[in-house]
Amino acid sequence: MHAAQIPFRGQARMAVAAAMAGWEESGRPGLAEYIQSVPDVVKQQALGETLAERKVLSLGPQKALAWTESLPPNFAA
Repeated sequence: MHAAQIPFRGQARMAVAAAMAGWEESGRPGLAEYIQSVPDVVKQQALGETLAERKVLSLGPQKALAWTESLPPNFAA
């Protein structure tokens, strides 16, 4: 996700969240796996946090927690 490269943190988070929304709404699988494959652990953590925030906002806390149980055991979100 090249949006994470934007130098202004707030704008980068919004751009990443928008890219994630587009990915999820397209029905294309693999977003969590993509995040897990990011080699830079700091960026991986930031992407995971953004995805988790999106899930809580879109699904609500209980369903978002259930969603986390579907993630691979070593997912760093």
